[in-house]
Amino acid sequence: MKTTRCILQSAVIILMLMTVALPTWGIFNPVSPYLYSENMTMVIQLKNGEQVLDTCEVAAFVDGECRAASRAEKGLYYLVIVGEGGDQTVEICTCLNNKIVTIDNSIVYESDQNIGTPWAPYVIDVSDVLSEKTKEGDCNGDGVVDVADIATIISIMALGAEADPVASSAADVNKDGTVDVADIASVISIMSENARRI
Repeated sequence: MKTTRCILQSAVIILMLMTVALPTWGIFNPVSPYLYSENMTMVIQLKNGEQVLDTCEVAAFVDGECRAASRAEKGLYYLVIVGEGGDQTVEICTCLNNKIVTIDNSIVYESDQNIGTPWAPYVIDVSDVLSEKTKEGDCNGDGVVDVADIATIISIMALGAEADPVASSAADVNKDGTVDVADIASVISIMSENARRI
């Protein structure tokens, strides 16, 4: 009886451990938190004007090394940035329009520092970064209007409501509020016009 109970308890513990979700990073790969003995924390909210962006991945880099990464949880990005000492610039990066961009580099690493809270997050407005898009129809942000932009539109159409709102905005080439076949036609039209100029 005692052995059966121990086996059942062990099975329950194993099942509980199997259900713990470990983060899987899509863009950024932070270093092990065990490499450094100290840390600082940040609670960040990304905005595009008044719109909260909660589908990105945000990372903190110190000396070119990814020290933390996070996806949004209820509109906020929680970072525990590992390191040692202080007076090191922290670069906050994200991926916008398929490009990794620095969205803030005004933070200085200081051990045990806390920046932002769930009630008063550190807000980063990325509207300036998003407005740097130079070419109409360049949905993937690579600087060229081509077939890859059509593939981006199709991908966003397939994702539907799950698509990144920033990417959806870039893919809405005709600015009618929806990403659809009309946007593909707009990109083809832009590609044809560019070909005529050559």
